[in-house]
Amino acid sequence: MMYTVVLGFARLVTKFIWSLHIYGRENVPKQGPLIVAANHIHWMDPVALAIAIPRTVRFMAKQELFKNPAFGCFVRSLGAFPVKRGEPDRAAIRTSLEVLRDGGVLGLFPEGTRSRTGHLKEAEPGVAVLAVRGKAPVLPVGITCTSGFPKGVTVNIGRPMRFEQFYDQKAKMSTYRDIGREIMKEISRLREGANDTV
Repeated sequence: MMYTVVLGFARLVTKFIWSLHIYGRENVPKQGPLIVAANHIHWMDPVALAIAIPRTVRFMAKQELFKNPAFGCFVRSLGAFPVKRGEPDRAAIRTSLEVLRDGGVLGLFPEGTRSRTGHLKEAEPGVAVLAVRGKAPVLPVGITCTSGFPKGVTVNIGRPMRFEQFYDQKAKMSTYRDIGREIMKEISRLREGANDTV
């Protein structure tokens, strides 16, 4: 599978450019639907997550990455699929729910885009919508990165967050936003914890 080949290559390459620390791998459920939700500070974050999570992760990626036919084909071969940022994307939601219903792992960045300052932003409602509609736990992950070369990267994996109380009811948008804030609060805690352990 292309994902396995590329991941193996990425592990080899990152040994020379990163000092990568991974904590909390034991918190990753071995099977069943799962949403991996992390903060986004660098374009290499998906690589760090793929290395850290011991399951195949299908990433929701910004549509712009698919504009180049060759690169778009490559990204798709890794299981990623496009999402339009800043607007509801029914196709991306449908694909995400299919991944979860098949018992797969969905990787996304709740903030919707990279933080240029490193400060966490508020979560878009999508992560909560998918967690409720897909009946999937959310695995919060905090990523921290130091400057310099080689770059020090820490991936701190938290415990799954479950929102079963909302599975069989039609949640309000305010509820989704509350769930999103709860997820981001945990990601923030994991980032602070990572800073203490490095």
